Amino acid sequence: MDFSVTISGNASTLIIEEEYIAINEKETQRQIIYENILRLENGSGGRRTSRLYYIQDYPFPDYRLTKEYVDIGADEETHVQLQKSISEKIKIATARPRKLAVFVNPIGGQRRGKQICDEVVVPILTLAGIEVNVTVSEKSGHGKEFAETYDFKSVDGLVILGGDGTISEIFNALMRKTQSSAGLDLNDHNTTLQKMELTIGIIPAGTGNGLVSILHGCKDVMTSTLHIVKEAMFTVQRECFDVYQAVRQTSHNAL
Repeated sequence: MDFSVTISGNASTLIIEEEYIAINEKETQRQIIYENILRLENGSGGRRTSRLYYIQDYPFPDYRLTKEYVDIGADEETHVQLQKSISEKIKIATARPRKLAVFVNPIGGQRRGKQICDEVVVPILTLAGIEVNVTVSEKSGHGKEFAETYDFKSVDGLVILGGDGTISEIFNALMRKTQSSAGLDLNDHNTTLQKMELTIGIIPAGTGNGLVSILHGCKDVMTSTLHIVKEAMFTVQRECFDVYQAVRQTSHNAL
């Protein structure tokens, strides 16, 4: 399906393909796959401009993702058709989460967790059509309490915004909760652990941020957030390691 549009004031053609949209600009063609499209925001008026937000991938050695946009000019009927076609393609091509719980450690690292959440994470997830329920840590041990009491069945996944310590605290609490719910004896060395099905994404806001670097190849906040939009979260289902001290289990580690 072809549409006559303007890009940066120049006459162009936008083509809706099965796996991507193609924008022909002069002698070049820009291709954007549907899983990388964040949103098409419509302007107003008869001859108007819509803004298409999308994710740009930068491969090795950067491994970074950035939010970019292109302004598309067309008449009102064309904009309506574009909005409908692109929205349908995104739904077919992706399994983007609809609602996420976000836990924020505001005092880790340089104490920028809340600022990162407000200025980067929530705006990006909202732009991608994802509803966000934010909990900000208020005290020591709040991560453990949150993991033990939050109703994760009400969301499609959990985003942890903090450092390695915050991630470890929540992971351990979640793993213990999973085993207890299954009626397992956590201090039995022969116990086969129950798989934890919760989908988790992590965003760096600590000091070392080692785990997020392993997962995404960098410690960039925008990259980590956009990976979540692209469904690059993970489910803790395998490779669980227990730490026992004095015959009692003290922690889980899951990768």
